[in-house]
Amino acid sequence: MKLISYIGDHPVYYSIYRALETIGFNIDRLDKVLYNIDLGNSYIAIRDIRDDYIFHLSHSFLINPRSLELLLKNKVVLYMEESWNKNRIIDKITRNLFKLVYKHPRSILITPTMRSSRYFQSLGLDNLHIPPAREEVGNERRFYITTIARAHPIKRLELVFRIADMLRDEHFLIITKPSFDQKYFKYILDMSRKYDNVKLVVAPDEDTKLNLLKNSKMLLHPADRGAIEYVIVEGLSAHLPCVCYKNIGLADELPEEWIVQEDTLENWVNIIRSISDNDYRTAREIFRNRFNIDGEYYKNRLKELKIRLEPFLV
Repeated sequence: MKLISYIGDHPVYYSIYRALETIGFNIDRLDKVLYNIDLGNSYIAIRDIRDDYIFHLSHSFLINPRSLELLLKNKVVLYMEESWNKNRIIDKITRNLFKLVYKHPRSILITPTMRSSRYFQSLGLDNLHIPPAREEVGNERRFYITTIARAHPIKRLELVFRIADMLRDEHFLIITKPSFDQKYFKYILDMSRKYDNVKLVVAPDEDTKLNLLKNSKMLLHPADRGAIEYVIVEGLSAHLPCVCYKNIGLADELPEEWIVQEDTLENWVNIIRSISDNDYRTAREIFRNRFNIDGEYYKNRLKELKIRLEPFLV
């Protein structure tokens, strides 16, 4: 079956592409689709040429209400939904909207994290959990405490320098790239020149990035929030313990000992100091059991996706 696809290149979508291709879809990337659903890199829109079906993958119909038009036109819609219950007023309002849209017979709800999967289960909404899987990288030499994040205030790269100041005997690595906030990027550049135990690498190619991961001892993710945070999967693929804050989407799939519950400098430093050899084995096991794109868990998710799509492809 041949499809037309229009999508951004964020690696978090890689496992979805792989899933669709593995179960028999031949995906061609073109500039236009039957409906031009313009949402930057936050969606996949797919058209089945033969049967004129459209499959559309979006973070949320709340972000992209035009996907509701597809349901009204009797098309099949795949939603990748990252939401979970944050006990905000807006979350309480959207629960009924979620139930209305995601119970549509041609709506297939995909959740990338166990946190979002449990949330929709609590609303009585069936969903298929497909993790943001990738290939295994492995580890060669444990040297850097590594952070991978774009230079934006929401990623809180300044926290890395505060931690580095407390752990002068450790070597820190920040792999980053500029964002639209050039002032913050300049601030990070200036800060890196003041610390001899912090190395800054800007916009490396993928091979260089993977080699740096292979020579890391830990992934430090300082952001205080994030729906998924794919860098966690990258760290696990290199068998790295991943120290992050509790509001990160993938935090529920990591050991409690790696998670910062109270956002204080002391807590971050204490968790980093507590990492031991056992944590490297744990990271490897988590990756192979949950996030390995060649592993059994991911393959079973593909089988389930194929089963759910088959009624619409006859």
